[in-house]
Amino acid sequence: MGIPMDNIHVPSSASSSSPSTPSNDLKELMRKKDDVEAEMDALGQVLESHKVDMNTPLVDSQGFPRADIDVAQVRVTRTRIICLRNDRKELLSKIEAGLHAHHAQLRQQSGASSSTFLTGGSVREVVVDTAFALVNSVAPNSPAESAGLQRGDKIKRFGIVHAGNHAKLSKLAEVVQANEGRPIPLRVSRATGAEEATIELTLVPRSGWGGRGTLGCHLLPI
Repeated sequence: MGIPMDNIHVPSSASSSSPSTPSNDLKELMRKKDDVEAEMDALGQVLESHKVDMNTPLVDSQGFPRADIDVAQVRVTRTRIICLRNDRKELLSKIEAGLHAHHAQLRQQSGASSSTFLTGGSVREVVVDTAFALVNSVAPNSPAESAGLQRGDKIKRFGIVHAGNHAKLSKLAEVVQANEGRPIPLRVSRATGAEEATIELTLVPRSGWGGRGTLGCHLLPI
C-alpha cells in the first residue's frame, strides 16, 4: 500500500575537518542542497507509490478518509516535502550569498576584478542549473509533446525563468503568455537509468492544438 517512509534512506556525506572558508562553506551548502533534493525525490516516490501527488484529495465523495491509501502516511509525507521545499529555497539564497563571498575573497587574493563572474557567471549559473518544476503529465499531440518533454522531466530553465526568479511558477506563466507562437528554449533534467541527463529543448506555445492551454503539460513546483 505504498512505500513506507521508514524505508527511505538518503545518503549523507562525511563531515570535513577543513577550516571554514567561503569556498568550504559553499561546498557544504551545495552538499546540503543535494541531500534535500535527494530526500524530496525519495518522498516523491512515496507519494507516487500511493498514486497521489501534493494536491490529490485524501477523502472520498462522502467526505470520509479514503480507504485505498494510507492517508496518515501521505499527510506526513506531504508535510515533510513542504518543509524540504522551504529548506531548499533558503539554501539557494545562502548559496548565492556564498558565491558572492567566495568571489570577494578571490578579488582580495588576486587584486583583479571578478565582476564578470558575478554578473554573468557562477552566481547565476548555479541558480539557473537547479530544477524548479516537475513535468507531471504531457498531453498527446500537444506543444509540450512536440517539443520532446516527457513526464518526470525536471525544468531547470524556461526561457528567462530559473530557480531564482520563477515566483511559484507565476513568471513561467507570464513567459508563456508573452510568447505564444514563438520558440522558448528549455533546459531539463531527465532520469536515464541511475543518472540524470541535461537536455536542451525548444517549446512553442500555441492554442488550437486540441487540448487545454497553450502547452499541454502539467507542471508542479519543486
